[in-house]
Amino acid sequence: MMFSRNSKTSLNFRLGKIPVSIQLDFLLLGLLLYVNANLSPGAALEVLFWIGISVLVHELGHAAIISYYGLQPSIRLIFLGGVTIWAPDPDRELKPGQQIAIALAGPIAGFILGGLVWIVQTTVGWWPAIFVAPDILLVYLLLINLFWGAVNLLPIYPMDGGQVLNHLLRLQKRLDPEATASWVAIVFIAGLLCYTIWMKEPWLSLILIWMGYSNVTRLLRLRDESLLPDLQAANSSLDYAPQSAYETAMELYPRLKSRSMRNHALAIAAYGLLRMGDKEKLLAFTEEHPGYASYAPGVKISLLNATEGPEAAFLFAKSTFAQHPQLYLGERLIDLMLLTNRIKEVQAQIKLISGHDFHQDLAIYAAHALHESGRTPEGYQVAASAFSSRPSALLAYHAGALQALMGEESAALDWFRKVKTMDAELLPELDEFEGLAKFIEGEAFQALLRDS
Repeated sequence: MMFSRNSKTSLNFRLGKIPVSIQLDFLLLGLLLYVNANLSPGAALEVLFWIGISVLVHELGHAAIISYYGLQPSIRLIFLGGVTIWAPDPDRELKPGQQIAIALAGPIAGFILGGLVWIVQTTVGWWPAIFVAPDILLVYLLLINLFWGAVNLLPIYPMDGGQVLNHLLRLQKRLDPEATASWVAIVFIAGLLCYTIWMKEPWLSLILIWMGYSNVTRLLRLRDESLLPDLQAANSSLDYAPQSAYETAMELYPRLKSRSMRNHALAIAAYGLLRMGDKEKLLAFTEEHPGYASYAPGVKISLLNATEGPEAAFLFAKSTFAQHPQLYLGERLIDLMLLTNRIKEVQAQIKLISGHDFHQDLAIYAAHALHESGRTPEGYQVAASAFSSRPSALLAYHAGALQALMGEESAALDWFRKVKTMDAELLPELDEFEGLAKFIEGEAFQALLRDS
């Protein structure tokens, strides 16, 4: 299988240049073997180890072809399988034929391993084992590499066969590839589900039900895509036309079918009401949609701040940001840290999110917020610390500006020399900071400008 999803808690290592992570939920497969296959704990772990090897070989098949096409793959082992993903490259857009080759490479690698296992079984009849009889372990290896490899080629999305069908359908223009692939998957799943129920296979039935649900939700999401441009336009207009954004979102809401898109519409409506300042209407909205805190946490933060005070709002913001880190929530958290006089926690919070894409933006926001609250030295420390974690011209630029505002001209010039080497075009924009006219007009800074 191949699809993108954010990484969870995992055990990480590399095979050559390929990052591999074993998600902790993969270990649940061992528990399933222990319960369902009536194996001892040691035997369940041993079978799980070889299943992990087999799944890894399958995913390495995908990864090898991805690498051949010049992209960087990574592998994750998850509950009941594995996934291979790769970083998109606008200069290397894969064609349908290449996508099909990637999808088929996994099962082919599994079949090769399965063939080697079959040769060992028929010639030697032995496999290294501790807790499981070698002949039983060989059966498991044949099952996972040959039988499940063949099942994986069924046209059921998101399995490899479903991926192949999806990309084959892209070669024609009559049928919608995504929707048709899901409808074919649902038909196959329905037939297989009847068989597994008749054969009294509850685990297989549950897996098929999950796959069926995934394809149904995918169809609903695809159906909603025609309304996505209007929803995106409403989202974009939140800052300058919140009432229009609210009205558009509420008009689209009943027409949307997938839960994620309906929640997106409700979030736009909630933030529209918040920006409109219509407290009465906003409270009525939250009563009608009590789950709003999950898709519009910023609204919950504002309401808590207004009704229970900044301490309650801070605690909710901190918990929510830890679970779902994003720039908007980070900015609200910084605001509440300043409001509740948690100045020392600001820099610690910026350090915690140094691995996120919005690290720089949140650091700059925090530095400005501290400066505007009369804490310019603390703002400088945030910008300087963020620069030491992930150097960038913008962070150096803001650190230098804050040092100049503090009257530390020599140190500020050192920062602007760093800016010059990284992005000299930023230097002339320094006049956007109030209170720096004298520094900007000074001979030292003007000389730096002339040199750049």
